[in-house]
Order: sequence, then C-alpha cells, then structure tokens
Amino acid sequence: MIKIYSILKYYLIFLVILFFSLLSVELFAQEIRQLSVDKPQAVADLKTTEGAALVNAKWFVQEAHVQEIAFKAPGPGTNGDAMPLYPT
Repeated sequence: MIKIYSILKYYLIFLVILFFSLLSVELFAQEIRQLSVDKPQAVADLKTTEGAALVNAKWFVQEAHVQEIAFKAPGPGTNGDAMPLYPT
C-alpha cells in the first residue's frame, strides 16, 4: 500500500512539473499569426500618377544636403559618454 502511494506521489509530481512546463511554453512562446490569408482586394502602383491617385498618396521630394566633414575615429565622446564604440 505504501508503495502505491509513493508511485502515486511521483506520478503527481511529474504531472505538476509537466503542467507548469507546458504552461511556461505557452506563456513565453512567440505568437505566429498569418496576417493575410486571401488575395489582395486591390493593387495600387504608387510609381504612377493613377495608382497614387487611387489611395490619395502624395509624393514629397526634398533636396539632400550633403556635408563634407572630417572622419572621427571611435572613442569616448565629449558629452560624458564613456562608451568608446561610436563617436558622438
């Protein structure tokens, strides 16, 4: 009779450990969700005027300002940052 209780005790401990391990897997598992399961309802080519007009898209172009500056080697910054990885 005592042997049955000891086997039952180990079986119960095993079930509790199994339950919590499966619960932890569920809690920390990465969620995978398929976002689109059907074909798209519409396709708009934003490179054309007609496609951009379908979705009321407006292009905004700004001229780039390229500045020539001296190269800074990685080292401690002047702002008190002690990380020597990136110049600041």
